Amino acid sequence: MRATYSIEEVVQSPLAMVGRSSPARQEEPVTVAAGCAGGRRRAATVAGELAERCAARGLDVDLVDRDLDKDVVER
Repeated sequence: MRATYSIEEVVQSPLAMVGRSSPARQEEPVTVAAGCAGGRRRAATVAGELAERCAARGLDVDLVDRDLDKDVVER
């Protein structure tokens, strides 16, 4: 995951926002979306890493990889 420049910051930013949301005060789930040009590499990697880190903090996580079954976008 760390091969992409500044990827740690890309993961840490939404992780910090999720961390500010107290599950005890939350009536609705928090939704975090990650996107990239093709939707199958960076976004999936960032989403997976974020899901793992949230789960490690004791949060319930439901990871949905919306575009993995679609063709890769050619640029």
